[in-house]
Amino acid sequence: MLDEQIKKKLNFWQVMGSNVNDFDPLNVQVAVTENYASKKYADVICVEDIHHYLTMIPANQAVHWADVRGEIRPAGRNKYRVWTPKKLMAFIKEMGGQINGSEVSIAVDKLNTAKQRGGNDDVNRYKINSIFFVYSKDVIIKNKQAHFQLEDVYQVKPTISAHMFFKKLEISAVRSKYGMGA
Repeated sequence: MLDEQIKKKLNFWQVMGSNVNDFDPLNVQVAVTENYASKKYADVICVEDIHHYLTMIPANQAVHWADVRGEIRPAGRNKYRVWTPKKLMAFIKEMGGQINGSEVSIAVDKLNTAKQRGGNDDVNRYKINSIFFVYSKDVIIKNKQAHFQLEDVYQVKPTISAHMFFKKLEISAVRSKYGMGA
């Protein structure tokens, strides 16, 4: 799946803020099938069929029973320290922000706010964009300007995944296919 996107010259900076779902179905099928044949070895996958019966299918045949789709999220859920500092500084400057040494100053209304998942309505972080953010505890707001240290900015990690949907799976069809009777 990744090789396919590299050949298409995917640029994460051009698609940030939206997910990429443009995959050849065969590449997604290969990704699903090979996922259970290497480090994440599994003989069977257990899922619920349309009648709520627990159903086991051979892991290497999941693509025969599921609708599979691929996805790249340029902005995943996991955060890390910034690994593209030049891009971060370029985004801050594009937004009219100033960088003096390691301190950033930017109009607070240029930043989007985000709340903590499962938390209250307090602002948990300020988003520079969909890729970079800083926790509110690390921001000082004075005269409508947000001030924070470059080292307090985080970058979200992009992710790639293949999804399996078993919306039409029926245990009777699985039993019949593998000679187990009804």
